[in-house]
Amino acid sequence: MATLAPIAITCGTRRLTIRSCEPADAAGLLDCAKDVFLTSPHTLTTIEEFTLTVEQEKELLASIAGKDNSIFMAAFEGEIPIASLMIRGGEKKKERHIGTLGIGVHSSARGIGVGTALMQASLDWAAANPVIEMVKLAVYESNTRAVELYKRLNFIQCGMTPGGCKHADGTYHDQIDMYIWVKPRA
Repeated sequence: MATLAPIAITCGTRRLTIRSCEPADAAGLLDCAKDVFLTSPHTLTTIEEFTLTVEQEKELLASIAGKDNSIFMAAFEGEIPIASLMIRGGEKKKERHIGTLGIGVHSSARGIGVGTALMQASLDWAAANPVIEMVKLAVYESNTRAVELYKRLNFIQCGMTPGGCKHADGTYHDQIDMYIWVKPRA
């Protein structure tokens, strides 16, 4: 079971806590995700595709909590999640050491450092996790703030899919693949 002890942080003037998510957080996490999907052009999931129920979110949280190579964490303002991040470890034996990261920040909390704090907490968790050795992610090339953040955190670009995302208006957007080793390679 992989968890994260609560971490108190301040972003701008906001006092937040980064911690592992629990089934009781499901409704708030869904509200946060809906805001992200409605307000960000840089998500793979569209709001129409996001159909998880509170019960399904609770099941996802319980499933992630039961894995030794995965974590679902969030930045909370009080009990309200304002950003969330999941690292999902590989299911196959040969890929268990690789975690795939996804992050979303509520529109009201963008640009104050909460994404940076959540990313750093996740990388610290991954470095301390006995299974995870590498974290990978994909990001829109046009999401320059996120790309620069990942570079500052020492992620390395390892590929790009030209036109990897096609929007409803017919426009194509390139997707960059990045990774970071959180432990020295043997």
